[in-house]
Amino acid sequence: MHKKRNCLIFFIIMLCLVGGIASYFVKQSRYTGEETDITYENFDGDAARWNQGILIGNQQMIFEGRVPQGLHYHNLNTADTVSLCTIPDCEHNTDECQAQFAPDCSIMVLYCYDGKLYAGGDTTMGELRFYCSEMDGTNHEKIASLRIADDRYEEIHFEDFYVYDSCVYIAVSMADTDEMKVLPSGYMSDVPLNIQIYCFDMKEKEFTKLYQAPKDYYQACATIRYIYDGVLYYDFSAQTLPYEELYDETGELKDENIPDDGPSEVHALQLDTGEDTVVPEYRYEDYIGCEGDEYYFIDINEDMALSGDIFRKNLQTGESKTIHIPDLEGKDDAINEVKWLNHQFVVNECNWDEETGNIYFYDTEGQQTGKIEDTVYYIIGEDQDIYLLSDVHISTNAMAYIYKEDIDDWDKKIVLLEEEQ
Repeated sequence: MHKKRNCLIFFIIMLCLVGGIASYFVKQSRYTGEETDITYENFDGDAARWNQGILIGNQQMIFEGRVPQGLHYHNLNTADTVSLCTIPDCEHNTDECQAQFAPDCSIMVLYCYDGKLYAGGDTTMGELRFYCSEMDGTNHEKIASLRIADDRYEEIHFEDFYVYDSCVYIAVSMADTDEMKVLPSGYMSDVPLNIQIYCFDMKEKEFTKLYQAPKDYYQACATIRYIYDGVLYYDFSAQTLPYEELYDETGELKDENIPDDGPSEVHALQLDTGEDTVVPEYRYEDYIGCEGDEYYFIDINEDMALSGDIFRKNLQTGESKTIHIPDLEGKDDAINEVKWLNHQFVVNECNWDEETGNIYFYDTEGQQTGKIEDTVYYIIGEDQDIYLLSDVHISTNAMAYIYKEDIDDWDKKIVLLEEEQ
């Protein structure tokens, strides 16, 4: 069972497991109604990173919040969080709130360019849309929109946004909703999906369609790995049969003799020509991070188990090295999420049947250098001097952070970006 393909099921399970945990001691960011001193200079050029669902600058963050809804600003120096709104006495709970762009558009990516804050996302009507504003959220302006839904593909079911230079690359799964029907269980049936990839150029303020897959699949999903030397690499997974024909309501195969035989592979899209090819030397979801030209890939076998081998490859010189971590031999890839972070390997071990999991650290020789046990938060990314955290080990959206220097005081030094409700 591939983890990305079933991430929605896993996410629901994890929410059930951790939702009632109130005793875990963390710092909550202080929500205030005070105005912020946010400036473009703190997000200018290399100072801005779109990382795990957060726009991070110089000791400042902007992200799409839940309560209240809309854009939030967080100051790492003070741990204060405010809505990105300067309207006097605004309750931040209506469409008129300055922190919100449009009620029909889900904001999926934030970035700064040419003195402005850019916000991009999609709508339920199958449209990609970008806005811009001043850094404090004033002067909203819709700068570009593209309706990608057509007579056949009417809805966006999955999407992935990736920022590179002055462009945002968008991989979407478009649904053929004419195939949808009501099942005996009362749920709606699975539908065929088509992978399409677009680019939004913040400089030119225009969209370009880069690719459309020649074939539809069920549960088709594309996630962008990275762009290197004019090539966009992405993971692609899909099923040849509808989900309801393969799996029961718990996510288990109905019949072991009828396995999911859909593709799970890595593709390379040439950005200048639009040529799309499968890259056989890489395996689905084997990419775990990079540092400069050094890229790291973990060995995963046909049964989605880890061998313990990690390959370090210099994409410029072609030189490679194998690193072996004995502790990972035979471990389930869906339970152990491995990342290259802070010049070391970080392994999030999720115990599905427990309320907590573990985090392990390994050096480049495969030796364990540290561990965090019985935690409800996992390390899903990093940015300079902080680790980005989530309560779901395969999440791509951070909900908290901790300074790397405070990791020995894990239970007391985690800072939540939003107050627990």
